[in-house]
Amino acid sequence: MGIKSRNLGYAALLLSVLSLSIGPIIVKSINAPGIVSSFFRMTISAAALTPLMMIKAFQQGNRYISQSHSYDFLPVFFIPVTAGIASAVDHSLWSTAVRLTSVSNASVLNGIAPIWVCLFAWLFLKEKFKKSFWFGLLFIICGAFSMANIFSTNFSNGFNVGDILSLLSSFFYAVYFVMTQIGRRHYPATTQMWLSQVFCAVTIGFFVSLWSSDVCSSDLFSYSITGYSKEEYLRFILLGLFSQTGGYFFFTVALGCLPATVVSLFSNAVPAVSALIASIVLKEPFLPHQIFGCIAIFLGIFVINQSKLNG
Repeated sequence: MGIKSRNLGYAALLLSVLSLSIGPIIVKSINAPGIVSSFFRMTISAAALTPLMMIKAFQQGNRYISQSHSYDFLPVFFIPVTAGIASAVDHSLWSTAVRLTSVSNASVLNGIAPIWVCLFAWLFLKEKFKKSFWFGLLFIICGAFSMANIFSTNFSNGFNVGDILSLLSSFFYAVYFVMTQIGRRHYPATTQMWLSQVFCAVTIGFFVSLWSSDVCSSDLFSYSITGYSKEEYLRFILLGLFSQTGGYFFFTVALGCLPATVVSLFSNAVPAVSALIASIVLKEPFLPHQIFGCIAIFLGIFVINQSKLNG
């Protein structure tokens, strides 16, 4: 690997971390329900990638789908569909959680998704893990409890709901992650990402339209994609183009220039960077129990990554 390629990889990785870290700050600043922010985020991102995908499809024809494997348990077409639906639930829950709890809690608790993937592999695929994996999992559980202030009885209901939604979103993020891994056996990375974003936007749009209609309209579910100020729509565009499209585009570039182990370790820094930016921009307090929980989760992820690398 040349120095120029390596430097490009690190530059792309830093831009990816910055783009993804700013996402929660933008969502927090938008005066709209989380599901509406998610709709604009995914729709704008999918629309931005559509011309590129049309050009690519025209150039390569029907060479997207490769030979399938016997252990793929879903038809090829339904892989990005499932990934998109899971991503829709993940983003909707997480965007709502950001407005109910702190950016640091929502980001860190959502970031434990790889642990659900490992547990899925252990329970259903019968994969074996070292003892260090279980120690890392224990660190993460303790860190999540600390982030949610479970060890204290002095916390508000709103804070609690936000943390629960963040944890739930991490599970659906894990489903998206698994389906994306399966989809990569059949689709190039950009195609898989675009297809899942399209189905994610369609899924969120369906529920936003359903709940805003006269049939299902209620005080609890009352959403609209119109009536926002010019500043809010600019934030929606920034969220879709910079945080979503830019973040994952730079992430893909980094994966092409650097080892996956390096990229994965840097990506674990996104919640910490988000928490740091939130403490500066939004003046959110970063309390001792959150700092302890953040360190415990990162330590647990590092131990688990090391156990997998040395396995």
